[in-house]
Amino acid sequence: MEPLQIIGDNISSWLEALISMLPNLFIALLILLATYFLVKIVKRISLKTLGKSRDEVIKIIRDI
Repeated sequence: MEPLQIIGDNISSWLEALISMLPNLFIALLILLATYFLVKIVKRISLKTLGKSRDEVIKIIRDI
């Protein structure tokens, strides 16, 4: 085989692998976004529930 053909075959197989991973990457991105918004909601609820100032809650969370 010629070197250029080997390189072309490798790039082609890498692209096929990348395309086959796209659904998994999309699901991972959705999970990441859902987790981000869930953390924001939990933070807001905890601030209201604890009745403490924002700085005190952040200090407590950082100490953990």
